[in-house]
Amino acid sequence: VFIEPIMEKLNKDKSVIFTEATGIGKSYVGHRIIDKYFNDVPVLVVAPSDALLNQWKKNIDDKDNIDFWTYQKLKPAFTSGEYNHMG
Repeated sequence: VFIEPIMEKLNKDKSVIFTEATGIGKSYVGHRIIDKYFNDVPVLVVAPSDALLNQWKKNIDDKDNIDFWTYQKLKPAFTSGEYNHMG
């Protein structure tokens, strides 16, 4: 139910943030979207902890185009230009 509106937003704006309550299935939706639509473009998965990122890594195919970052790493990386391959 979430995939269609997320893809419409991505097609329009080229970026999207998907937030929902705990247990609603955000990871499932994210996995499905990445597997179906993002095989050859950079993807950044952001989560509040390494534990959540490790769950993502365990449940998604190993792909070179996916980076996994915690919130703590995000701000300094964008400020310094370290993560510069996002459009």
